[in-house]
Amino acid sequence: MAKIPEGKTVKKACPECGGDLVIRQNRTTQQHFLGCINYPRCQYTEPLPEDVKMRAMGAKRLPGF
Repeated sequence: MAKIPEGKTVKKACPECGGDLVIRQNRTTQQHFLGCINYPRCQYTEPLPEDVKMRAMGAKRLPGF
């Protein structure tokens, strides 16, 4: 399976500060999530959506669609 590129910017703005959201990885659980590029000033995070995960790994479309 392809690796998810940590630090890659996604086409979504942070709802708290307007900065870009980037793919991050939790050091403890190794799970990926979206976090604001303006960390530590802005600590907004959200779960990594499955479609973003698939595109980050190079999928052109989601399986089953």
